[in-house]
Amino acid sequence: MPDSTNDVIELTVVLDAGGVAGMAWTAGLLCGLKFQGCDLSTADTLIGSSLSALLAAQIRSGVALDYLFPMQALSTTPHSWHSVTSENSTRISELWTRLIHGNPSDLLDVLLAARPLLTEEHWRTVIAEHVFMRDWPARELKIIATDCINGEPVAIDQRSGVSFLDAVIASCATPGLVYPTSIEGRYLADGGLCSPKNIAFAKGASKVVVISPMGTAAWAKVNEQSSMQIDQLRRTGSQVIFVTPDYPSRVAFEDNPFLLQTRVHAAEAGLLQGSQLARNMHAFCSR
Repeated sequence: MPDSTNDVIELTVVLDAGGVAGMAWTAGLLCGLKFQGCDLSTADTLIGSSLSALLAAQIRSGVALDYLFPMQALSTTPHSWHSVTSENSTRISELWTRLIHGNPSDLLDVLLAARPLLTEEHWRTVIAEHVFMRDWPARELKIIATDCINGEPVAIDQRSGVSFLDAVIASCATPGLVYPTSIEGRYLADGGLCSPKNIAFAKGASKVVVISPMGTAAWAKVNEQSSMQIDQLRRTGSQVIFVTPDYPSRVAFEDNPFLLQTRVHAAEAGLLQGSQLARNMHAFCSR
């Protein structure tokens, strides 16, 4: 669970899970904000889970948002999901929903029983191609994975003793795409499986921006837990803004955030939403 001894910092940005569509939308949103003078990539702390952990790792590795957005919008970057068919995406989405609503004690059994599309070696190669540093970045970054025994979030950072690449590999280990990752004797899986609880790791920040592609998903349990975590942050003195996809962005997701073909439209919708949100976001970060 979150460390209550975190130093007080000014701004933390939480990049929540959301599949390939959510990653593309988040990249677009951040780029739209930056184009209008509000660059959240410079936040004191970034917290990322699932494919958004990969995005956070790329940002902290010094990759400019101006470059990350075209990578999503033009679909030019080699990506593990190119081998995932629409049928596979539907199966992954159904498995994800089952896990979100399931018993945490059954998590590991369900994940190990699911037939993954990719081997561990292939998965490591794919993520390694997208993580442009091998050492932890100097600026604060927390990568969230899910403990497969109890379903609780695990925050991995430069003080954890876990390699930067292994942390991203674990957080992005999408159920149905690849098996959980074994690190230091325990199985870790996609950080999105404990997504709402990840918000609590922002405790201690004066201002918290939560960017949640799943914030409007048809998962009542996720939305309820997110609200509880945000309320808890506010009670401890943090100012919090919660950003979810607007209507055009939700249309772009096509009700399945794991469909590869959604990336272009999701990124473009995020870019437009970020541009429209910039004034309010700048006011929030400045006050």
